Amino acid sequence: MDDDLPPDLPRLRTLEKWAELYLERIRTRIAAVEQKAQPQRPTAEPAPPAAGPRRARTPDWGLTEAGIGTPATKIHRGDCWASGRTLVPISQERARAELASGTSACEVCRPDTVLARPLSRGLRRWAKGHPSGDDLDTLLSRMRRFPRGAAS
Repeated sequence: MDDDLPPDLPRLRTLEKWAELYLERIRTRIAAVEQKAQPQRPTAEPAPPAAGPRRARTPDWGLTEAGIGTPATKIHRGDCWASGRTLVPISQERARAELASGTSACEVCRPDTVLARPLSRGLRRWAKGHPSGDDLDTLLSRMRRFPRGAAS
């Protein structure tokens, strides 16, 4: 027998209980250190989106700039198949302004019919030669402020 252990049973039982408690503390510490050492993984994988990947909203109106494969700048409806991949989304007001300033409309989707092209070519020529020297937008805003039959 070893000399460092007590010879009687009650003290040996006390040492046994102490060793069990100490062994439990050691095992708890080992588990904590192992858990910290493992790389963190998400507990559950995120659920996939219900409707699949989101696509960009199709614009109502678009502008294709002149460039390679596009001979002229044109206004298109957002769903026009002839617009290609270079359609720049624009607002309805800008589409109307571009049409009024002389930008051509697409021959396929005809956005000028939907936007009710505000000016004919004759009216555009008249606005350029107007004695007031105002630009087209200023003349249009004046025309809207004073509808037909209203006193100026």
